[in-house]
Amino acid sequence: MAIINGTIFNDNNTVNGSPLILLPALDGGAGSDILNGNAGDDILNGGAGSDILNGNAGDDILNGGAGSDILNGNAEDDILNGGAGSDTLNGGASSDTLNGGAGNDSLNGGASSDILTGGAGTDSLTGGAGNDIFNFNSVSDSPAGLSRDVITDFVGNGIFAGDQIDLSTIDANSTVGGNQAFTFIGSGAFTAAGQVRYSEGILQASTDGDLSAEFEIGLRATPQRKDSGLIFRKQGWARQRIIGISQQCLCKKINHRPTLTAAGLHHSQQIGSMLKPLH
Repeated sequence: MAIINGTIFNDNNTVNGSPLILLPALDGGAGSDILNGNAGDDILNGGAGSDILNGNAGDDILNGGAGSDILNGNAEDDILNGGAGSDTLNGGASSDTLNGGAGNDSLNGGASSDILTGGAGTDSLTGGAGNDIFNFNSVSDSPAGLSRDVITDFVGNGIFAGDQIDLSTIDANSTVGGNQAFTFIGSGAFTAAGQVRYSEGILQASTDGDLSAEFEIGLRATPQRKDSGLIFRKQGWARQRIIGISQQCLCKKINHRPTLTAAGLHHSQQIGSMLKPLH
């Protein structure tokens, strides 16, 4: 087992079973390694094997590679990429970006506001303190049934506070061309493709018109308030954000300039943005 320690500078070292050589990153290579960054902005590549990567201080990039790895960002704003295998990613302090990759991963954001993307496999996502974004890019990231991902501490809490679930890159209706927007329907049964519902701790989406769920997320925590955050995409908009609050609102970004339009209950029923059932 190799133990590789960085310096107080931005570490540019590679070890492949030989003494340290000045190269763009710390590279564990084959085998099960421990890679330690230090002060400064480091790049740590675990390579093959079950590795432990510790970023320590600085804005670090940790790449687990193949194998079941443990990635610890520690201080500052880090990017953690698990890669293949069942990995454990711990962001630590500050605002981190965690990408699980393939395999059944455990992602823990830690302090501050983080972005968590489980990727393929059955993943456990814990945002920790701060207003976190749980990002899903494909129906296959969290399919319906026992293989679904679980968010352990989701708290939706208004327009500009609380956690958010981002479905903006998923096409809501695979039976037609283009990128369609989801419509939230509360806890009722599906009646068409492109709908999202929530009931008994499970958020579900139907994307192909068969009136059953193709996509699911388990929500283990109870929100502090009876509202929640979802980010959808609508064709022709840069992004559509629909968030349940005491009086429903539709917040849309057009030409990258956010515009907030208040809407009463009647209008929110028309756009399908009643998110109060998430409780």
